[in-house]
Amino acid sequence: MNPTPTAFAAADERLSRSAARSAVFDQPTATLARLIHFAAKSLADDANTALKAQGLNYPSYAVMVMLFGAPDFCLTPGELTAATNEKPANITRLCDELARQNLLERRSDPNDRRRIHVTLTADGQARLTQALPAVMAVTQRRFARLSESDQQQLTHLLRQWVDVPLGLTDEVPGDASGEPPIKS
Repeated sequence: MNPTPTAFAAADERLSRSAARSAVFDQPTATLARLIHFAAKSLADDANTALKAQGLNYPSYAVMVMLFGAPDFCLTPGELTAATNEKPANITRLCDELARQNLLERRSDPNDRRRIHVTLTADGQARLTQALPAVMAVTQRRFARLSESDQQQLTHLLRQWVDVPLGLTDEVPGDASGEPPIKS
């Protein structure tokens, strides 16, 4: 009896083949990167399905959650960019979309008109409160296979990776030619 293929089986096969073809292809690291991508995408896809009934999507939900958790339900666009890990242009688009639905509003700072504040409206708070149970349910279902200890360990490991001081960059090793060696 053949084992049931996993969602990652096709990627695993191609990563193995890539490692066989290139001396610089680091299969364990590439596999970890692809697994993180698959995990993030599956969480977003599940959330998008749950949010559809509320007329929201995962990126707009992330903006609303960050505003919901902010003092006075208010952040600057730059703070939203940092909190959601979205690009500034995408924050602008998401805020435009949410403002059209009256879920957030933009206001100029009274002390500096160049500075904008984005605030979650009462309608936005209500919509988010309606959406939370469905999103939390699908998210909890995704993590149900992991024990509480495994979830804590995964959280710890991911925090080690993403909690890097702002402005810190890592140099990427490589040879001077920039050309990767190819295995024959």
